[in-house]
Amino acid sequence: MDLPRTKEELYGTYYLKEDLINMCKEYNLPANGSKEHLLEYIYKFIENKSVKRIKSKRISNNNFEPSPDKIIDINYSNNEIHRIFFKEIIGEKFKYNVQFMNWMDKNKGKKTYKEAIEMYKKILLDKKSGEKTKIGKQFEYNQYTRDFFENNPELSREGNLGLLLLCAPGLLFFLIFNYIPMAGFILAFKNFNIGKGIFGSDWSGFDNFRFLIFSADIWRITLNTLVYNIVFIVLNLIVSLIFALVLDEIRSRTAVKIYQTIMFFPHFVSWVVAGFMLYAFLQSRSGLLNQLIGLFGITPKQWYQKADYWPAILTVAFLWKNVGYSTLIYYAGLLAIDRTLYEAAAIDGAKHRHIVFKIKLPSLSPLITIMIIMKIGQIFYADFGMFYNLPRDIGILYRTTDVIDTYVFRSLKVTGNIGMGTAAGLFQAVIGLLLVLITNYIVTKTDPDKALF
Repeated sequence: MDLPRTKEELYGTYYLKEDLINMCKEYNLPANGSKEHLLEYIYKFIENKSVKRIKSKRISNNNFEPSPDKIIDINYSNNEIHRIFFKEIIGEKFKYNVQFMNWMDKNKGKKTYKEAIEMYKKILLDKKSGEKTKIGKQFEYNQYTRDFFENNPELSREGNLGLLLLCAPGLLFFLIFNYIPMAGFILAFKNFNIGKGIFGSDWSGFDNFRFLIFSADIWRITLNTLVYNIVFIVLNLIVSLIFALVLDEIRSRTAVKIYQTIMFFPHFVSWVVAGFMLYAFLQSRSGLLNQLIGLFGITPKQWYQKADYWPAILTVAFLWKNVGYSTLIYYAGLLAIDRTLYEAAAIDGAKHRHIVFKIKLPSLSPLITIMIIMKIGQIFYADFGMFYNLPRDIGILYRTTDVIDTYVFRSLKVTGNIGMGTAAGLFQAVIGLLLVLITNYIVTKTDPDKALF
């Protein structure tokens, strides 16, 4: 078995334990211990071997300075020198490109840096037809080569018109309904008069923000909004992951489709309809739940007269409506995992819980991180439809059901001041943006590959 040339190639390739044992025996290395120990033995051997090679050729990254007109000899048999050479010519991103190494082996000789780059361009693109050559097509989905084309735009003869047309409907939707309306944020700083219009109305400074910031209920509605959203994010993540893992274990495709449909259907039910369904279920006299508990001799509950019941009711309602949607997203992520990893782990003696916690969940971690970051950006936004329609806007329940959105809505019904509503929306948007940026910055510092941007 061929010995890996680099640490990245060693740890980036999945080896069975038997393959590692045979490799260790072939190079007279210790062949006992766990899989991690075998990988460590091989890595140390590769590292020591590479150091000796570099010293023998007396070339290192420090004294290998690129110069466009400098004559260089690419007739190296040493892979380490080979790697240093095209790292300097093409860049770090081609450092471990096996195809490029093979090409270099077939094109040995003395060339300048400039000539070497031109040679590489020729094998990627046919000058006459402007189309990619056979080798260029092999590199079409190679992320390193894609970066190379981006850094050399004269090579990219294929226009992006088709991709732009494909994106056009979505771009127009966001432009019309998300970006153009942003000009309306100016209302947050104006005393809006319908006769004068948006831009003709008088400026009011920060007066529209005062009704929200200095309101006697500001702490209650803000705390309700934050606590509910934090609970929703955590429970929705846990329940969705559990359901996705369960669906991934079901082998019958028919059963999976049935379960997916059942879980996904509530997502399309309007909160107005859900509010009437809940009222029929919790109504004090003829509600289905009170009738059921009455059969067991339990006194019927006054669900719409006690605020303490509603945190649990709203949480269950949120999960009922949203878990199915999130489950499908995580289930799609599980389907993208290479199934051979499960088979290899099973051969190595991994049990089911090891596959879940060592393969499935780590593979989903980038998706989970992005979903959480996006949800954190909406943490100051409450689902108005749920908080308004389910409790039926009953004043006695405000202590546990009133959030920023419902409070602003009721205030607008009384005052009719559009500027106040705009100020509340701007406040939520700015706080949400800051939270997304802070969260994404923290993720970038811990694991850049999982960051949103």
